[in-house]
Amino acid sequence: MDGGSIFQPWSAKIASSLGIPSVHFSTFGSSSMSFFHHMFTHKTFDTFPSPAIRLTEHERRDVMADGESIEIEDMDEGISFGIYNLSCDIVLIKSCRGIEGKYMDHLSTLCNKK
Repeated sequence: MDGGSIFQPWSAKIASSLGIPSVHFSTFGSSSMSFFHHMFTHKTFDTFPSPAIRLTEHERRDVMADGESIEIEDMDEGISFGIYNLSCDIVLIKSCRGIEGKYMDHLSTLCNKK
């Protein structure tokens, strides 16, 4: 599956241009999305609020190297977290608050959505 099948910011842009509100539904858990959104926003993994989720040194190097190769002109184009900006006041996540509540809260803070 390629990134175009998962992240489709064009659909939210078209809906917005037609006056139709859109809501993003993420099939990824909030723990992984909040972890990588945190890295993207703060440029570090070290300040992630949960010490339970960490990358090994070689994983960290690989993720950082992959991120350096991405050139972004428009934050709403081609980057997974830009989809949150296009969503209305909420983002829906396939998850469970009882298991991932603290990660949902952190993601909510990062993307300014409920």
